[in-house]
Amino acid sequence: MTGAGAMPPGPARAALADYLSTLRRRSGSTWDRLARITKLSEVTLRRTARVTGQVRPEESVIAFVAGCGGSGVEQDRALDLWRAARVEERKVLLRLKAPPLDAVRTAGDLRDAAAAAYERDGASPWKEVRKRAGRRPDGTLILSERTIRAIIVPPGVDPSSIQARRRLPGDLAQFEAFLRGCRVSEKELTLWRRTWQQVTSPPAGDHTRVASALSREAADQRARASACKISPPYEKLLRQLSREQVDALLAAGTAHIVVETARRAGISVPVGTEDLAAVLRQASARSEDLAATLHKVLSGRT
Repeated sequence: MTGAGAMPPGPARAALADYLSTLRRRSGSTWDRLARITKLSEVTLRRTARVTGQVRPEESVIAFVAGCGGSGVEQDRALDLWRAARVEERKVLLRLKAPPLDAVRTAGDLRDAAAAAYERDGASPWKEVRKRAGRRPDGTLILSERTIRAIIVPPGVDPSSIQARRRLPGDLAQFEAFLRGCRVSEKELTLWRRTWQQVTSPPAGDHTRVASALSREAADQRARASACKISPPYEKLLRQLSREQVDALLAAGTAHIVVETARRAGISVPVGTEDLAAVLRQASARSEDLAATLHKVLSGRT
């Protein structure tokens, strides 16, 4: 039961509590007897089967079902309900807005899809994810904490606020290790592997489309990484603009600063502010080095 003024349980949490309570009633076990069977305290068991409070760890649910004499099928059902309750509790999956795997087009899409896989699996503690990911021949864990930290989104955090430090791992082995830690099956890994290759190593004849997508992703990463240099009011404004509008704004601002700085220093600039802004926008669209472009323009070599 929920106390006076308490928020009612979510449907997923209520379903888990109802299922576990049904198993206990069917078994005829008292809380005291169940505690002796599972080696868990009565308090822990009651918290595992109640509808309020923090969702208890996966291990508690497994022990609860086993203590009630549940079958393997019933354990799997309980774990499905537990995962749904964790998704409901953490509220990360909805904020991620991750695309389905067959709709992934950029490295950012693939990173978010992997983060969603972590959430759907119940967002286990990192140490458990690393254990499930496997070990090297020398016994060390394959999956690093850095990889996990770079992919997932902590609960209560807006994904857009930490985009600058979220990225795909540098190699496929780490990425696969993360997915194995999230209990992605070997069959499903084949599709993940293929998607990784499409995003990071485009097939012949498809370089233009994927390179464009990757350059957009890189531009997004650079923009987010520099967000810490922007005052909060301007950061809020930039979030409301499209990528094209931000590019135009930065090109115009950069051109103005360059031209005015040169004029104050008594340096002759071969182009006006508007022309320089247009050159910068074109160079950005071609993913060229903007510093090199400025040097060429100001030296009269374009």
